[in-house]
Amino acid sequence: MFRVRKRVLGDIINGNPVFVGAPSTSVQGSGYETFYSKHAGRAKAVYVGANDGMLHAFDATSGLEMFAYVPNALIPGLNRLTSPNTGISHIWMAR
Repeated sequence: MFRVRKRVLGDIINGNPVFVGAPSTSVQGSGYETFYSKHAGRAKAVYVGANDGMLHAFDATSGLEMFAYVPNALIPGLNRLTSPNTGISHIWMAR
């Protein structure tokens, strides 16, 4: 009953992937040493928003998805993405 999709992940249109890894060692400031120590082993990940309404996090080494997050503000409109009768291939989810 849903629209047929070729892939599980929604299209990434105008999305800017962001790489996040360990904090920089060149930053200084009050409390930064504590922050650095706490997050030095942080997993390397790539984050990107997709046209499925989600922010996706991918392991930067394996490429496997770590998680996907749907912001509360987008939840009311997510049903539009499943409609087989939209007649359009993309629905901009921004409010």
